[in-house]
Amino acid sequence: MTRNELIAYTKTLIDEVSPSNGVSVTLMSFADDKPYDHHIDLLLNECATRVLLAAPTDMLSPTYADCSQIKPSSNIGVGVMDKPDDWLRLIGAKLNSWKHWVAKQTPAYSVLTGLTNQTDVTRCRGTSLHPMLIADGTRLWFLPYRQNDSTSSASVLAYVAQTLPENLSLRLQYAVAWNCAARVLEICHRQADAQTAWQHADEALQQ
Repeated sequence: MTRNELIAYTKTLIDEVSPSNGVSVTLMSFADDKPYDHHIDLLLNECATRVLLAAPTDMLSPTYADCSQIKPSSNIGVGVMDKPDDWLRLIGAKLNSWKHWVAKQTPAYSVLTGLTNQTDVTRCRGTSLHPMLIADGTRLWFLPYRQNDSTSSASVLAYVAQTLPENLSLRLQYAVAWNCAARVLEICHRQADAQTAWQHADEALQQ
């Protein structure tokens, strides 16, 4: 669906759970005859991010980072790179020297929001049999790391990238539209209807 089609579909879903014909569900007055198109448009990107963070990985199209950007840190055996600008979350990673994949749902992947310096990284231990990937706010740390990991075609870093809702698959767009409908209904203080819309949003992501 195009963005305009997503806006129209979201309005259809709002009326489905809270029939209004555009009269009683009103966000604010506009000079034109589309009282909440503007607000839905503003909410769509936020809702797309929420869906991409929640969706099962097998519903997503992975983006592959350039592993040549992984550089040796001052700590021997640790590699580091800046997160890609469009990074949302990890799907999986495997460097050439690693025996196993590290994925978001494994204990070997950690998000340490309090990580402030490389000393914190040295407290962690990773081996080729038990590798680790640590994420802080802006960087990714790879343990262990060998020099040829950055140049080997066998090194892979797959992640979920921030994507505009109009560029998502149709199934994910359904989830985005239900998310957006729920947000609009919450803003309009229709909590019961919003809860129904949230349930539909969750169901759209179920296998």
